[in-house]
Amino acid sequence: MVLLDDMGYADIGPFGSEIPTPALQRLADEGFAFTNYHTTPVCSPARAAVLTGLNRHRAGFATVANSDHGFPGVRLELGEDVSTLAEVLHGAGYATAAVRKWHLTRDSLIHEGADDSSWPVQRGFDHYYGSLEGLNSSFHPNQIVRDNTVVQVEETPEDYYITDDYTDEALRFIQGTRASAPQEQRPFYLYFAHTAMHGPLGAKESELAKYRGRYSEGWDALRRERHARQIDLGIIPPETPLPEAVGRLGKEVIDWESLDGETTNLYARYQEVYAAMVDSIDQSLSRIIDLLDDLGEKDNTLIVFTSDNGGSAEGGPEGTRSYFSRFDHVPGLPEDWTADVNRDPAFIGGPRSMAHDPEGWGMASNTPFRFYKGQTFAGGVRVPLLLSWPAGLAAGGLRDQYQYATDLTPTILDLVGVPHPSTVSGTRHGVPVKDIDGVSFAPVLGDASHPSTRPEQYAEFGGNRGLYRDGWKILTNHRPGTPFEDAEWELYHVDEDLNEIHDLAGEFPDLVRDLAARWERLAWESTVFPLNDHSDPRAELRRPADGVYGEAVTLLPGTPKLERWRSSRLTQLRSFEVVIDVTVAEGIPVSSSPTVTRVAATWCGSTPAGCGSRSTSTANCMRHPCRCRRGGGPCDCTLRRSLTSGRRGPWRSTGRRRRSRRCGRCSAWHRSAVSTSV
Repeated sequence: MVLLDDMGYADIGPFGSEIPTPALQRLADEGFAFTNYHTTPVCSPARAAVLTGLNRHRAGFATVANSDHGFPGVRLELGEDVSTLAEVLHGAGYATAAVRKWHLTRDSLIHEGADDSSWPVQRGFDHYYGSLEGLNSSFHPNQIVRDNTVVQVEETPEDYYITDDYTDEALRFIQGTRASAPQEQRPFYLYFAHTAMHGPLGAKESELAKYRGRYSEGWDALRRERHARQIDLGIIPPETPLPEAVGRLGKEVIDWESLDGETTNLYARYQEVYAAMVDSIDQSLSRIIDLLDDLGEKDNTLIVFTSDNGGSAEGGPEGTRSYFSRFDHVPGLPEDWTADVNRDPAFIGGPRSMAHDPEGWGMASNTPFRFYKGQTFAGGVRVPLLLSWPAGLAAGGLRDQYQYATDLTPTILDLVGVPHPSTVSGTRHGVPVKDIDGVSFAPVLGDASHPSTRPEQYAEFGGNRGLYRDGWKILTNHRPGTPFEDAEWELYHVDEDLNEIHDLAGEFPDLVRDLAARWERLAWESTVFPLNDHSDPRAELRRPADGVYGEAVTLLPGTPKLERWRSSRLTQLRSFEVVIDVTVAEGIPVSSSPTVTRVAATWCGSTPAGCGSRSTSTANCMRHPCRCRRGGGPCDCTLRRSLTSGRRGPWRSTGRRRRSRRCGRCSAWHRSAVSTSV
C-alpha cells in the first residue's frame, strides 16, 4: 500500500497530469482506476480510516495528531479495541513493515521517553522506519525512528534525499523477507506512507532540472490542460465544466495574467519543485515494482496507491519560502507580519528553503474540482485510487462507483481471504474489537456495473460538514468563529454535477433538512461532537502533565535530535540562546587571525510594551536606537547578558565573538557595539 500526502486528483498521469508517471500508469493499465474514491479532509484522520476501516472519529482521530482536546473523538491514539490492518494480517502470518510517515500518535507521545503503545511496532508492524510526525525536511529530517528507537544522525550526507532513503528501506524489507522464506510461507504487507507531497516541498536538483521553465504559462493554463486531458482519458464526462478559480472560503485566486514577469518566475519555481517530487514518488514505486519483477512476485502482489486528502492551499495566495510562517497562529501578531522570506528563488525546493507552493497550484492539483485540503468539497476529499493484482484480478480499467477510505481495509482482507477480528468475536489485548464501518468493494472490481457498496458517508473537519447519500451531497463551507447553523448547508446533485458548482439547497429544502438530520444522527453515533473550528482558544489547551516538556533540559553532544513538538515547547515564545561555530572561507575578512567564529544570537519571547507579539522566532533587543515600524519610540526592553548557557565545549580555535540581537519591536537584527575576543 502506497499512501501519498496532500496529492491532488490531477497530479498523476492516469488522472490527467502532464508529469510522467510510468509506474503509476502501469498500475492503472494492469488494474483499476477509481475515479470516485473519497477520503477525509486531512491526513491523520485519513490514515486512521485507511488502516482500521473505522470512521476516523470512532478511531479517535477527528483531527491531526497535533493537539489534545480530551474528547472521545479526539484521543489521537488508536484505542485498545481498534485493530489495524497490519495487526490482522500479522496474525494471519504476514511479515509487516511501515515506512515513512506515521502521524497516528499524539505529538506529545513521540519522544523516546513516552509511552510507545501507539507507535507502529505496537500496532502490528514487525518493522518501522520513518518519522512519527506529520511532516519533515526532505534533506535534513529532524528525527527518524527505527522500530522503537530514534536513529542518531550526527551529520546528514550532502546527497541525502528522504524519498530515496525510505525507498531503500522498503526494498531491504522485501529482500530480507523473501530471503528468509518464500511467498507462500511468508507473504508480506508493506505500508509505504510518503511525506510527499506535504510541505515543506523539496526535490533533488537532478529532478528539478527536468521541469525548469515548464510552468511559465501559469496555473490557469495548467488547469485547462489537465481538464481537457481528463475528458480524453474518460476520467470525467465530456460535459464536465471547469469551475471558476476560487481560493479557500471563496476568496479569489490570483489571476496569472495580472502578474509581472518577476513574480510569475518566482511562482513557477514552486510548481517545478512539486512536479519533481511527484516524479520522484513514481521513481520510488518503479524501484519497488522492479524488485518484485526480479523476484517473480509482481503479478501476485496486490498494490494499492492513493492519497490521504486533496491538494493543499497551505502556501497561501503567494506561496512561501518559510513554511512554518504560514502556521503562526499566535494571538496579537502585528498587521505587517510576513508569511514569506525574501530568499533567492534559486533556493526554492532545496535544503536552504522551507517552501510551499501558492494556492493557485493547489487549485490545479485538484482539477476539475473546487477547494482544497481541509474542506469537505471534492477538492479536499476526492483523490485518485489505483489498485492492481494481475494474478488475482483481470485488468478492469475505470470504476466510477463512490467508495470511501474506510472501505480499503475490508476490501484488502476480502481479496486475500483473511477475516476481520470483529466478524469472528475477536479481541485485542483481551478487549473485544470494534466493528468496522468500511464495506468491501471487491464486487465492484469483478463487475463494472455493480452498484457502489458505499451508498452513504458523513464527513467533518474543523466545522466543515458533509454527507453523501445516493448521488446527493450536502456540505458546508464553514467560516471559523461563526455559528454552526443549518443555513450553512449547500446541496449538490453530484451524480450530475460532480464538481459541485450548482447549489440546489433553495430548490430542495426538504431534502436538505432530511440529509442534515441524517448527518447529525451519524455524527452522534460516531462521536463527532463537539464541533471545533479552532476559533476558541480552549481548543489549544493541553493536559497539565504535558507542562513538564517545557522545562529546562540539558542537551549534551551526541544527544539524538528532538522531535518538533518537544523542541517547540522549549523555544516557543521563550528566551533562548543559539551559539554556532562558523567556518569562514579564506579571503573573507573577519579579524586578523581566526578562521572559526562563534556567532551568538540571543532571542527573547517576551513582548515589549506597545508592541504586538511576533512569532516563536522573535526577540527583544538591547537598548538600541531603533524605532518600531508599528510606532512608538526606541525599544525599552532588556536582554539577558549571559552568553555562556548552551555552550557546547572548548573552542576549536580563538575567534571573534559577535553579538547579534533581533529587535522584538522592529524585527531588525542589531550588532552590539562591543566585540569581544575569546
